[in-house]
Amino acid sequence: MRIADIYRKDIWNQVAYLGEDNDLRSVIGDTIGRLPDDALLLAADRCVFVSVGRTVEGMTLPGDVLQRVDEDDPTWLILLDDRIMDTKEADDVESVIAHEIAHAFLGHNRMTDDGDRSVEIATCKLVREWGFEGSGTDESRHH
Repeated sequence: MRIADIYRKDIWNQVAYLGEDNDLRSVIGDTIGRLPDDALLLAADRCVFVSVGRTVEGMTLPGDVLQRVDEDDPTWLILLDDRIMDTKEADDVESVIAHEIAHAFLGHNRMTDDGDRSVEIATCKLVREWGFEGSGTDESRHH
């Protein structure tokens, strides 16, 4: 059995989620379960998901905003707005979560890449390639 298959079987114990919304945690797990193997392993091993309340739909930051880590194997902090569950359909929520995972997968750093249109174009393209639809794939919604 491949490592990714093991993660898929036990995704709930693999997701690092800091927040209060069990529905959002469930959608995060469902989203990770739909990812290709290499992205699934990154999301399960090196992403921490945090519900941040009512500030943003999503944002991806490198884990070294909290501490210095190995630049070749960073931990990613993915911030999600609790309102996302109230304002979007399930597929759309998954596409936003996949969009943030794609930023980590591509090694994007919001601290240095903010405002670079090519970063969002590449991210939306990858999320579409992963089979997601919705606002996480819409380049016009991301700046």
